[in-house]
Amino acid sequence: MSEYTAIVEQHGDWWIGSIEEVPDVNCQERSREALLETLRITLEEQRKRRSVLRRSGVADTAQARITTPDTPRSTNSPTPNRRRSLFV
Repeated sequence: MSEYTAIVEQHGDWWIGSIEEVPDVNCQERSREALLETLRITLEEQRKRRSVLRRSGVADTAQARITTPDTPRSTNSPTPNRRRSLFV
């Protein structure tokens, strides 16, 4: 099972996130929980796409892991970005 790093921040009423190791995975939602679920779905779609590319002979050398912050980081308060593992 692979592990990836999710970067999650709150900007006003919106939660914005991305997967650090996969530049094409970026999402936004109204709640942190919805954002994490959308990131998981988008990451899985990207992983399937990469799997198809590998089968067609295109090399995929990305090695990664996934984590998310234990404490939400808001742009209004600079809280340390603590992370916990989240497996996909």
